[in-house]
Amino acid sequence: MEHRTLGASGLAASRLAYGCSGIWGMRYFSEKKAVALAARACELGVTLFDTGAFYCGGEAERRLGAALKQIGEADILISTKTGTRRDVRGRLYKDFSAGGIRRDVETSLKRLARDALDILHLHGPNKQQFVSSVDTLVRLKEEGKIRAIGLCSDGPTLAETAAQRPLDVVMTRYNVLSRAHGPILKQAKAQGMGVLAIAPLAQGLYRNRFFAPRSTSDFWYLARAMARNRRELARARAADALHQIEGWSAPQAALAFTLRNPDIDSAVMATTRAEHLASNIQVVGRPLPEDAAEKLALLDGTEPPSYLPNEA
Repeated sequence: MEHRTLGASGLAASRLAYGCSGIWGMRYFSEKKAVALAARACELGVTLFDTGAFYCGGEAERRLGAALKQIGEADILISTKTGTRRDVRGRLYKDFSAGGIRRDVETSLKRLARDALDILHLHGPNKQQFVSSVDTLVRLKEEGKIRAIGLCSDGPTLAETAAQRPLDVVMTRYNVLSRAHGPILKQAKAQGMGVLAIAPLAQGLYRNRFFAPRSTSDFWYLARAMARNRRELARARAADALHQIEGWSAPQAALAFTLRNPDIDSAVMATTRAEHLASNIQVVGRPLPEDAAEKLALLDGTEPPSYLPNEA
């Protein structure tokens, strides 16, 4: 597995990271499966796992910590997030107060069985929330509670803050169906930041059977896409080029296209199936044919929003 150093942070991460999202903490996805997948990912060279304090009420974090402890992988990097919470009714809300961030850190350290968090991302703050909370992360870094300061965001906030210190790492959506954030990633990389791409396989929206789910996880992904990714779904329906590359599955081609971007250090994939995990990892270091890449580049034909920096 190829590795890259995340900017000036000094942290070296595998080109593919494993995302332990909300589905990782759900009852139908057993803890036994979680441990097996984490072990297989480590065996195949994954050295960065990403999760979040609010995923499934913290269960995703707890399971990840338990899995890595059980398989004896103490040197694996973990990134997690702060600032997003659920109220007693399960509704999401934001809290970037110093006290809230510190509570998240202490809770995450316990769940993950760690002395320090390798990367702590502010999760989806607006510009005011970013400015008011970043000093807390600086102090936590000075105290040794976190090793790198991250931002997981999109839109105007990401454009306005992604290249600013004291950020060490930025994380945002980038894939074959959605590449508007490309200029931001280039700017962040030029400023010495580490760059992580989320949804690098476009969440499988282009799969032939995406609208004919067969498993509980399939239904979960479809429901999430209908709620969050309607624009990409429309593009996915016309993504025939992904299915026409000889020797490549559509997910492999989509992932390879994301990894072609030189500004991306690591792509955070999420899967609940060991065969998909292995297939994805086979893509690392495998060049996508140029003619195929040119066709795939046409799948995202939208104009970048006006708030994005000029690539020129």
